Amino acid sequence: MYVPNIAGADRGNIAAVMSGNRSYINIQGCAVENNVASFATITVRSNGTRFEDNGIGCQIGGGFVGRAAGAANSNTTVFEAHGSDFSNNTRMQFFNNTGPIFTEFGGLLVAGGHTLAYATLHRTTA
Repeated sequence: MYVPNIAGADRGNIAAVMSGNRSYINIQGCAVENNVASFATITVRSNGTRFEDNGIGCQIGGGFVGRAAGAANSNTTVFEAHGSDFSNNTRMQFFNNTGPIFTEFGGLLVAGGHTLAYATLHRTTA
């Protein structure tokens, strides 16, 4: 599952609920991020979802700017997991063009702000 406010979705608002899903054998089981968007909000609630055998169970990005110019300022990202399972997320990956290059693997990666190239990131809350 990929839930983004992306490229110019300034002041965008996304609310998503996952219930009883299974995500397995992926680079990322899910990615939730404000990607080159400012003053944007993402709220995700996971109820009983299983994230198994991924590189990262779920990646949460409060503000992300990739190789393109832009900014991700003053964003809010909320991820709630109730009865969800993050297990055996150690799968090796070959590439990842949607976010941080992982050197560690695991259940949940939360980045308040991240950039792959010159960009601007300010006051991001995750």
